[in-house]
Amino acid sequence: MNICIVSNYTPPGSGARHSPYSLSVNLLKQGHRILHLCEHEGVEDGIEYIQVKTWTWEPSVFKRVFDFVHLFFKVRTFNPDVIYMHQFNNARWALATRVMPDVKFVFDAHTSVYFEAKTLTPEKEADI
Repeated sequence: MNICIVSNYTPPGSGARHSPYSLSVNLLKQGHRILHLCEHEGVEDGIEYIQVKTWTWEPSVFKRVFDFVHLFFKVRTFNPDVIYMHQFNNARWALATRVMPDVKFVFDAHTSVYFEAKTLTPEKEADI
């Protein structure tokens, strides 16, 4: 299975930043192909990391378009079966950019049930 992970991982990783790394390594050991969009770049231990700066806005329109097209084709070429989005900021970025293909995704809000329900319910109101 091809799994695309969107997270805030940066080496060496600690706390919340370490769990998406551990997940990707363990999924790879189980025979899955992994593409990891995060704050790291390169190929290590069979996992390709593509640096995505979800917290910044590139002022150059040319660079924004180039980065978008590059990422779009990387993800489309990888052809993920599942997209795992780790934490709200990464999921919001991934959905807002429309780079992600229309496939099933797993959303790990990494926060309280209130915020998960408020974000994920169609009514956008949590009744907890």
